Amino acid sequence: MSSITDQIRTVAVDLVNLEINTIIKPNITGGKMPDPRHALIDIGKDYCFKLRDLNVDTGGLDLERLGSYAAFDGFRKLTKTEISRLTEAGATLTPTQEAGLYMLYRIRDMSGQINGVFEDLRSRHEEKWDNDCTREEIQNLPQLRLTPHQIALIRKVWEIGVEEIAMQTVIQLDGDVITRIQPEYAHGGHEALLAMHREAVITSVDFWKELIGIATSLLQSLFRLISPIR
Repeated sequence: MSSITDQIRTVAVDLVNLEINTIIKPNITGGKMPDPRHALIDIGKDYCFKLRDLNVDTGGLDLERLGSYAAFDGFRKLTKTEISRLTEAGATLTPTQEAGLYMLYRIRDMSGQINGVFEDLRSRHEEKWDNDCTREEIQNLPQLRLTPHQIALIRKVWEIGVEEIAMQTVIQLDGDVITRIQPEYAHGGHEALLAMHREAVITSVDFWKELIGIATSLLQSLFRLISPIR
C-alpha cells in the first residue's frame, strides 16, 4: 500500500506545474517512444552525435552501448569539462558558442537525472539495472520496472532530445506563468508559430485541469481507504 501511496503522491507533485515546449524540428517521424531500454539508447545516440557536432571528443564511449549508466556518466563528465573550458576563460562567446553552451548544460543535467534513475534501479536490485547492453541483447532482458515519474522523465528527454526549443511556457499551480521565447522568434514574421504555441498552452491547461481533478479524486479515495474507521 505504501508503494502505491508514494507513486500517487509523486504523480500529484508532478502536477504542481505544467510545461509546454514548442520545438523547431527539420523532420518529424511521428514514432512513439519505444521500450525504455531502447529509448535510453536513442537518447544516448542523440547526445553522442550532438557532442561531436560541438567538437567534443567522444572517443572513449562505446557506440554500441550508449543507453547505459556508463555512457550517461561519460556524457556528464565530458560536458562538465567542456563547460568549464568555455566559461572559465572569461572570453565573450559568439551566438553559436552560446547556443552550444546551453546545449551542453542540457545534456549534462539530463544525463545526471537519467543516472539518478539508474541509481534507483540499482538500489532495487533490478536485473541489468545499468542497461549496459546492445539493442540485440535487450530482446532477452526484462523491461525496466520504472515509476510513473521515471517513465515521464525518460519520455520528456526522449521527446526533446537535442532539438531547439523555440518557445516555452511554465505554469505553476499557484498561478505564476513564465514564458520564454528565443529572441529570433520574438519579432515579426513568426505569428503562426506564436499562435501555435498559444493554442498548445490552452489545450494543455484544459487537459491539466482534468488530470488534477483525477489525481485529487484518487488521493481522496486512497485516504478514505487507509484511514481508520471511526
